[in-house]
Formats: sequence, C-alpha cells, structure tokens
Amino acid sequence: MSFIPNGHSDSTRERLLLAAAVIFDSQGFGQARLDDICQAIGVTKGALYCHFPSKDALALALLERRMAAWHRQSGGLRTHRPDDVHRLQNLIDLSYAALLDLRHDPVARAAHRVLFQDRVFDLVGGMHMISCVTLVHDLLDEANQRGELRREVDLREAAEGIMAAALGVQTMSRATSDYEDLPERLEAMWRVWIPHLAVPSCRAALRLAPQRGTSVPAVALSAGGDAG
Repeated sequence: MSFIPNGHSDSTRERLLLAAAVIFDSQGFGQARLDDICQAIGVTKGALYCHFPSKDALALALLERRMAAWHRQSGGLRTHRPDDVHRLQNLIDLSYAALLDLRHDPVARAAHRVLFQDRVFDLVGGMHMISCVTLVHDLLDEANQRGELRREVDLREAAEGIMAAALGVQTMSRATSDYEDLPERLEAMWRVWIPHLAVPSCRAALRLAPQRGTSVPAVALSAGGDAG
C-alpha cells in the first residue's frame, strides 16, 4: 500500500512530510495533531488531505521514504566500491549509514518512532520487517558467494538475528542517550556477530567501527526516491 503518488513531486507534500516528522518525533505519534502539522507550514487541512488522507498515511509515507533510502544506500555501496571490498564490510557500513542519521534527521527519528505505534505496526510492521530482513539476507548471500561466511551460517537465521539485534541497539540507544551512543553500540553488536559469521581471513580484514573522515549518508527528504 503506497500513499506516495507515482511520478509526482510536490513541495507542499514534502513540507508536510517534514513537518509531520518533526512533530511526531517531538510530541509522539499519538499526541501529534494534524492541525499542528498544518499550522507548522501554514496550510489548511484541505491542502493536507489532497496528499494524505489521515495521520496514519503520513506515518506510512515516512516509513516508505526510509525504506527507499536504505535500498539506495545499499545500491550505492554495491555500485561505487572496488570489487575487492569484502561484502560483509558493505553490510557493516550500511548499518552505520542507515542508522546513524537517527541522531540528527527528523525523518529517520520519526520513522523509527511511528513504526511501533499499534495502528501503524498492524498495517505495515510485518512488511517492513520482511523488507529489512531481505535486504540483510541479500548482502549476506553476496558475502557467502565470495567465500566470506563460515560454512555453518544459515543465511535466513543470521539475517533475522542481525535485524533483531539492530532494532534492540536502536531502542537501547534511544532510551539511554537519545541515539548519541549509537556508533559505540553498533560496533559492539558487530563485535559479537562477526566471529559467528566470517571466516578468519575475512574477519581479520573487516573494520567494525564507522569509517572515519567520511560523512555518513543521511536519509533526507530531498533525496527523492519515492517508494511505491
């Protein structure tokens, strides 16, 4: 189900999404009001309803934008990196690229927050989790084809376990530091997982910390790439 019009880009729609993200993050999804979102950018409810029929529709659009950004980031890692870079390194770096923007990007923060609201989760929670697990599974499969994984690794179990661990890391970091300690928590997660995934020669070559001296791609509304 998509609430994003195909082949259509509208500045009012983008401004509504950004305003919703900021208000969902600051007030919580349950407390946020459509009137507040409209007032934030100076439009009427009628203008909002031209793009989004409900508050749930705004939440789903934010989640779609977030998922589309992860796929773009994954594709960028595959396309622009030298062929000799380990595929497990791509997975590690994708986790940083996809999650570190929780520290500063309202769209990322709001998407993570609204996903676990009952109505939104009932609508798209299962589909969102399956999409995330599939993305991790595909990267693990590429690593396996390159001989980077231990023989006993079950790709589906590993993908689901990594996704569950990443969700836990996000939740713990939000609760304890408003995501400020997320890099350290992600690195600790990979220190636990990589010995169970990688053959020794690959493990020795992997960088588990975020790459220094380069910017982590942010999931910005202006990046485009509407899903659906």
